[in-house]
Formats: sequence, C-alpha cells, structure tokens
Amino acid sequence: MVKISVIIPIYNAEHSIKSCLESVLKQTLKDIEIICVNDGSTDRSLKILNEYAEKDSRIKLFNKENGGVGDSRNLGIDNAIGEYIAFLDADDIIVDDDSYYTLYHEAKKHNLEMVSGGIQFVGKNKISYENEWFKPIQKLQKRSSEEYGIPWYFYKNIFKRDFLNKHNIRFPSLLRGQDPVFFSEILTKIDYYYEVPIIYYSYTAPNEIKVNNSIKFLEYFKHFYEVFDILIKDKRFAPIIVQFSKILIEMKDRPIHVTNKQELLELLKVMDDLKSLYVNFNNDDLLKQVCSAFDKIIDRIDIVNVDMINLGFKNIEDNYSKGIVVKDVIKKPKISIVIPVYNVENYLEKCLNSVINQTLANIEIICINDGSTDNSLKILNQFANKDNRIKVFSFENAGLGPSRNRGIDRANGEYVAFLDSDDWLNLTFCEEIYKSASKNKADIVLFNAVEEYNDYKRKRIYFSKKIINDDSFVFDFRWNPSFILDSFFTVWSKLHRTEFLKENNIRFPSSLFEDMEFQVESYLKAKRICYNPNIFYHYRKENPKSIMNSLKGEDCYCIFDIINRIESHLKSNGVMKVYKNYFLKFKIIQLQQKLANVPDDFKEVYFKLIKDEFLKMDMSMLDLEYLPSKISRFYIFILNSSNYRSFFKLNSSINSNIQYINKNRLINEINKFNDIGVTSIKRKNKIIVSLTSFPERMQDIYFCLFSLLNQNFKPDEVILWLSDEQFPNKENDVPQNVLDLKNNGLTIKWCKDIGSYKKLLPSLEEYPNDFIVTADDDIFYPKNWLKNIWEEHKKYPNEIISCRTRIISYNSDKSFNNYNDWKLALKGRRPSYFNFFTTGGGTLFIPNSLSKHIFDEKLFLELCPLADDIWFWAMAVLNKTKIKCVDNPMPILCYINPARDLGLLNEKTLWEFNKLENNDKQFNNIISHFPELLDILFED
Repeated sequence: MVKISVIIPIYNAEHSIKSCLESVLKQTLKDIEIICVNDGSTDRSLKILNEYAEKDSRIKLFNKENGGVGDSRNLGIDNAIGEYIAFLDADDIIVDDDSYYTLYHEAKKHNLEMVSGGIQFVGKNKISYENEWFKPIQKLQKRSSEEYGIPWYFYKNIFKRDFLNKHNIRFPSLLRGQDPVFFSEILTKIDYYYEVPIIYYSYTAPNEIKVNNSIKFLEYFKHFYEVFDILIKDKRFAPIIVQFSKILIEMKDRPIHVTNKQELLELLKVMDDLKSLYVNFNNDDLLKQVCSAFDKIIDRIDIVNVDMINLGFKNIEDNYSKGIVVKDVIKKPKISIVIPVYNVENYLEKCLNSVINQTLANIEIICINDGSTDNSLKILNQFANKDNRIKVFSFENAGLGPSRNRGIDRANGEYVAFLDSDDWLNLTFCEEIYKSASKNKADIVLFNAVEEYNDYKRKRIYFSKKIINDDSFVFDFRWNPSFILDSFFTVWSKLHRTEFLKENNIRFPSSLFEDMEFQVESYLKAKRICYNPNIFYHYRKENPKSIMNSLKGEDCYCIFDIINRIESHLKSNGVMKVYKNYFLKFKIIQLQQKLANVPDDFKEVYFKLIKDEFLKMDMSMLDLEYLPSKISRFYIFILNSSNYRSFFKLNSSINSNIQYINKNRLINEINKFNDIGVTSIKRKNKIIVSLTSFPERMQDIYFCLFSLLNQNFKPDEVILWLSDEQFPNKENDVPQNVLDLKNNGLTIKWCKDIGSYKKLLPSLEEYPNDFIVTADDDIFYPKNWLKNIWEEHKKYPNEIISCRTRIISYNSDKSFNNYNDWKLALKGRRPSYFNFFTTGGGTLFIPNSLSKHIFDEKLFLELCPLADDIWFWAMAVLNKTKIKCVDNPMPILCYINPARDLGLLNEKTLWEFNKLENNDKQFNNIISHFPELLDILFED
C-alpha cells in the first residue's frame, strides 16, 4: 500500500531536479510513489526524469502542455493513490531522511487530515529556520487550525488524500497566489493538526517576486480576494485576515504599468470586489487603510495608453459604502438573460419571476416575443412596466434560433445566458455563475440542470463525468477532444461571454436542433471554458406545446444539413484529423436518435436517407473499432438491411455484449495486407497462438486469422488445427483466401477430431515447453490483444492469463450458482482458482500449468464432451495453477458473423447448446469426479 504520494511539478528545472529527486529517494519510508508532472519543459528536465523513472518504478511521470504549477499539482492529486499527499517543488529538497516516516507515523497515530513539519529557508548567502511569520517547531504538539497563521508554505505539511477529495480541494487557476487559496480551503475545513519537530522542507527563496505588470498585479489581487473570501466565512480566522491584510496594503508602494482600458477596468473591479469583502468584515479602521492603499495604487498606475486618461473614476475611500469604482463598470450589466417567448402564457410568469428576483441585481432581461398569439405579450408588458431591466422586442414568428440571435444582438451585459420561457432559474444563478465566469475570465461557463416533470423532478448532471469537478479548472477544446461532440447540446446550460460571441460571429441556425451547431462552433473558438457543478436551471420536460414534444416527421430532415455544417466547422478550424472518430460517433448517434424518434410513417423514408448517407461515408475497420459497439452495429445493420422492416428485425435482436465487424470494408484491408504476421526471430520458448475450426466456419474464418496475424505484438506461430475426418482432401477443402494467409505466417496442421479440444491439446502435446495462447475462429481480435496478455504474463509469470474471465460464485453452504449467473470480470482481479477462463477470449497457458490428466481423452469426452473450458479449468486447479484476468479484459467480443450469433443459421454453436444448463451438468460432472477440487478451491 502506498503511504505517501509525493507530487512534484517540473518546469525547466534541469539544474535542480536531480537533488530534489535524490532527497525523496533517500527517504527511509519506502512505501511512497513519486508523481512527477512535467509542465511542458523545454530544457533537459524531461530527459532527466525519464532516466530516474527507468531506475525506480515508484516514479510516475506525466507530461502535459505548460499550464502552470497549480494545474500540474491538480493533475498529481487526481492520479495519486497514497493515503497522504506531500508536495515538493523541483528546486527544493526534503532535509531529514526520516521526514516522511515521522510525518506519516504521527498522521496515522492520531488519524489526522494534516501534519506539519519544520522548514528551512535557503537564501542567496545563508540558511535560516524562521522569518517574520514562522518560528521553528520546538516540540510535538496539537494545534488548532487558526494557530497556523498566514496560509503560506503549504508544502511543509502532508495532507490526507481522502480529505482533499471529499472536500474537492484543488489549486485555483491563478498566475500568482494559488498556494494560499488552496491552503485556506484546508485550514478552514479542519479543527486541528499536529506539529512535528523535524526540519522537513528546504525552501529555496526566489531573489525577487516581480509583480509589476497589470496581469500579474491583477492575479495577485485575485488571490487576496479568494483567500479573504474563504477565511471571512469562519470567525476563527479574523486575526489572520488582519495579519494578511498588511501584505495587501504594502502593495501600494509597487509601480504598475497598464496598457489598455480593459486591463484598467479589470484591475479596478477586483479592487472593488475586495473592498466589498472588507465592508462585510466590519472593521472600519482596516477598511480605511485598505481603501487608502487602493487610492495610492491608482495614483501610481502608469497609463501607457493616453486614450485612457479620459476614463473617470471616483475616490474609493470616499465612496466605499456605495460600491462604486468606475462608471463604466457599474453601468454595464453583468449578465444579459435572453428569453425567446412563443405561446407560453401558462408558464411565463414563473419564468420571469425567477429572473427578476435574482440575488444579483445588475442584469438585463431581453425578451424576444416570437409572434405569440396567446397572452404571452400581455404578460411580458406587465412585467416590463414593473421592472425597467426587462426589455421586450416583438417580431413575426421565426423560430428559436433567430430569436436568440436577436437577443445576442441587443445584449449589453458582460455575459449572456439563454432561458427558455417555460423553464426557470435558481434565484442565486446570476450571482454564482458570474463569480465563476469573472474569476476564471471564461468565454463559456458550464453548469447543471434539473428536469422537471408534473409529479417529480430528476437531477441531470450534464457534465460531471467529462470535466474535473473544480470551479477553478479552465480548459479549451484541446483538453478533452471527445467533450465537444460527446456532451449535452443544450445552450441553456451554459453562460457565454457576450463579446466572445460577437467577435467570432457565432450565431444560431434558423432550423431545429439549433443548439448543436452553436455549441460546437463556440467550443472550438473558446479559449477559456470553466465548469460550475451546481444545479441552477429547471428544465420543463412535460410542456405538450414545446418544440421537442411536437416534432413532425419532416422536422428531422434538417439534421443532415446541421451535421454537414458541423463537419465544415471542424475542417475550417483545422481539427478534423483529431476529431474524425469523435465526429463519426456523433454523426451516427444523431441519425440513430432521429430514426428512433420520427413518427412511424416517416421511418422508411428516413431509413433510406440514413443508408444513403452511410454509403457515402468512408468507414474503415479501424474507424469502427473506435466506436461503441451499439453505434458500430447500427451502422453495419443499416448497410446490411434492404428496408426499415428488415433493419428493425435485425436491430431488435442485438445482444448488448456482442460487436460485429464491417466485412465489406475489411476485405479490402485484408487484400492489401503484406506484413508477416509472426516474429522473424524465434524465441527460446515460443509464443504460439492456437485455434481450430470446422468446414461450416471456413467461409469467413480468414477475418479471424487476419486479426491474429495483424497483432502489434507478434507471436512465433499462429496454428490452425484441422481434423482429417472433416477435411478428407486436406488443403483442397480449405478456401483459397485462408491458404493465402500462409504467406503471412499462418501454419495449418492436421490432427484427430476431438471437437473444440483441438484448439489446445494438439499444441500442448507438440510444444510442451512453449506458451500456448488459445483463440476462437469466429472472433475478430483487437490489435493489442496479444500484447495485453503478454504484458500481464510478465507481471504474473506463474499463472494462467486470460482475457475473458467469469467469476465462479457460490452460496453460504458452498454450493455453486448456475454458470449463467457467474459474472464477467470487468477489471483485473487477483490470481484465483475462482477465475474461470473462457479460452475463446484468449488464454495463455504456461508450460506445465495443467494436470497430468489433461490428455485423458476418454475421461474428458465422458465428463465434458462439449465444454472444453470446464475441463481445461479443472486441470489448472488440480495442478494448483491460479488464473489471472488481464487488467483490461474483454467483456465484449467482436463477432465475425452476426447471423450466427443471432441464431439465424442452422449451425448449432457450443454456446447455444451449453447455455441451456449443459454447462452446469458438465461442471458438476467434473466436481463429482475430482472432489479434491473443492478442497483446493476453498483453500483459496
């Protein structure tokens, strides 16, 4: 078990990283992991890290684009598995070799969320052990969290990982001051911690912290705001706020250069926000000191652009109670809420009440009456007469997209939100979402919703599975390419910066499903997207007059044009190569959904349109491998159906645990296949892929054989065992396309007909000292199949390795459950006799892993005539060889012939025969004949 995860962010630290790592590797506590996050270094740092990682498996290396130290530490936290987390900067070291052992021991002994050690400060010419704010630790003692003082030097502490995750504590995306914000969150959520009298951390002090331009100045001020906003909520920390404010006041003596109006406005605004916090702090003397300091800062601003001299602002100290800093800032609404309205008289009042009662008052409400014929316009005017923030504009009916565009054109707010007129908002929405937007300088802010039904509501978490749940996590489309085309297309669950939409001319189309194109284009153009995980929006699902509840068949035809335009956006932004597979998935899903939703009278026409579209798509086998099974099956079944009726019959028979290949496309790839499918340099102990077949399967077995020969990790041999009885003319009875694969390394061998046992027993007999990997003749194997098996074998060299494993289950009286109730293992499990391998998924047998009874033909044909896997498993257990499932198992198999697996052929498969309790009979036969199996099993 990993006791401590040590997180080290690295950026261009080639001169210090070695001493940093050596200080960690010397620690007497060995059960640690060292998470090194290379933050886009351009020097030799990455090379040095790789050298160390090769020597010590405890070092885990992550590479990322440069995003700052806070982002790097967050990545480390998200990937840590230790009980506790320690942080270390790449230019610092751990002093005492027993540091981690001592801190961890005290943490466990007292069940602590945080333990603190001593720190030494390394300056240019000296080392010191205290400064103005921190004194040396003299003895082991319990401290209340407010006794820590200013939330600095967080890295001299270790923190319980579960505690950080429970409270979702991460570093904010600030250029300056991330550490105190992070640490303040921790201190306010614990009651006490322990101090340990060791010199733990060596901090290399920078020569000078330069905060001399408006961006750095602004970020530094933001960090003060974030820290005070956290501490002010807990009265225990009032003395710390006073103490920390001295640092803020000292900023008055620093010069600052401003180059444009926007920089000045943002700087003044964050000062105003800080001032508001001090007003609420109820310390007038401190408030006046801060306001006086702000005045001096304003006086010292060097306005580089003379056009800004005409910008007027009032004296902050004289007007702090009024909350005014700059006229431009106060006049401009923070959020414009755009509400398209069409015949919603029954719902409109609730919608408008949720807006006019927002806790943030500085908003504007833009209502676009889209030709309503009921009392909607009357209701709008009544509300507008009472609240001058409401602006009503009336037009002839044009639809939702054009109405929203008219709202954007008239929006004056910093941000714009879209609200459908039958929905409503939480009253704190504008206040909280604006904080997220302004704090992160976001182009788009995402949030969540509740689906409202007449008699119940359902929370709909729209984004949490796809985004780091952190209000300070900022990203763009490159962070997670799948996100753009694999998220909810609902524009009302997002806040957009108004100038961002106008500058990029992002508009809604006039057709239905307008959110899709708007969302994709805005995601591609946005430089900063953030996520507020709170639920703010109430989406009414049961309005019978809503557009989505009154779709006509012809309404869905526009989806083809929308998909084509989205494809154009991807191409014009130069990202189509990256997004190809995501786009294919998106396209097929959208067409699949529309086919399911159109009225029955339109399904045949719509089916033909989809099939025509699919015929134009150049889908390779590799493309299909990237798609989820249900999506690839939909694509294949559409192409293999002549009309909607035949498609429906085939599609309704889909087994969710089965995938199918696109044979037509794959044939071309096989015909072009020129690679040798086996290794040219034979291993001492060969790796042999072994399988068998029979005449009825020969028509399409070459798809399976191709997949085995096309592995990225090459075997020594791929052997196809055929029986003389079933192929009396030997290779003359074998299809030419199979024989052609002999040129690519396939070996065909002949043996006695012992049914499905041919896949393994002849190879075991002929190659007793080699590794045998079994395969089935009706499965198409992924390219990394054999590599995954072999990598697992290297970790567990004494076990049988299986790609597909069922977990044998039993009752309290040790009676076994039915075979069909044994669940498939969906992740790697420890080696066990209770792991029942299914050899068709791929099973590696090591030499001498099976009992001496393995070749007893009379016995296995008597006990398990049609269940070779049960016999092979029993022979492994009797030999006391455990079975290990790979870490990435194959719960879903990709079958070659859908008609066979759907039971549309006369051929009877073993699975078809055994699923009717025959597996249970043959398993019981084995247990009865070899009762010692029970002793071995229940010793496990």
